[in-house]
Amino acid sequence: MKNCLLKLTFSIFVSLTVQTLYCQDVLKLCAQGVQNSNTVELNMVVENFKNVSAYQFGIAWDRTKFEFESVGNFNPKLIGLSENLFSPEEENVPQQVSLIRTLWVSPDATGIQLEDGEVLFTVTLTTKDNGGINDFFGIAPSSDFKIEFADGNANLIDVDVEGDSCQVLYFSNLTSVESDLQNDEFTYFPNPVDDALTISSKTNLNGRLEIINASGNRLLKTDINSFNQSVQNVSDFPPGIYILRFESYDSRKTNISRFIKI
Repeated sequence: MKNCLLKLTFSIFVSLTVQTLYCQDVLKLCAQGVQNSNTVELNMVVENFKNVSAYQFGIAWDRTKFEFESVGNFNPKLIGLSENLFSPEEENVPQQVSLIRTLWVSPDATGIQLEDGEVLFTVTLTTKDNGGINDFFGIAPSSDFKIEFADGNANLIDVDVEGDSCQVLYFSNLTSVESDLQNDEFTYFPNPVDDALTISSKTNLNGRLEIINASGNRLLKTDINSFNQSVQNVSDFPPGIYILRFESYDSRKTNISRFIKI
């Protein structure tokens, strides 16, 4: 009930004023992942965090790869920020995903300023046997889980969650389609990759190759017809997580994989 009241307060707080983006630098919200032996720490790092009096957004992860362990490392400048301001959400969330939503409102509606690089809080996930830093987790932008920051005058602030080393999970990128081609039939390396991604197969590579970014945009689509190996130049791709999809024209089988561009 407490979280519901906080959400209602925030909704009224913002909707009773003209929702305009005021002229200031775009606020950067970056979920930076750090992997330890069996956990991933997701630090919410900010830049241009000026005169902020309220925010709400969601953090999500692939539940087949991770389990929620804790939330902590709360920034003491954000009065009242605690684990009580985080709530799990299930409605409008893909079955494969777990999501927690956080909402914070300055007790006296006073705008707060943080230094660039400061952390709002840290979410810790436990990795399952098949999980790691290469898998899907991060801030979850969607129409149902809006990323909203407001200033001391209740004006909405423009927010950017994408950037180098920032983890963003778009629900549209999570697919229930399993790869038909087995790992020993289709491989790719290195991962992470800097410039040249090599795709290899025990048989002829005769099919269509696609590379899709975290926003769901297709950056590469090409037909491949080679003996057993193809090299793709990804040096111009921004750092981030990408989906690699290969459909064989011979067997009509498909491989869907993920790789990291550094």
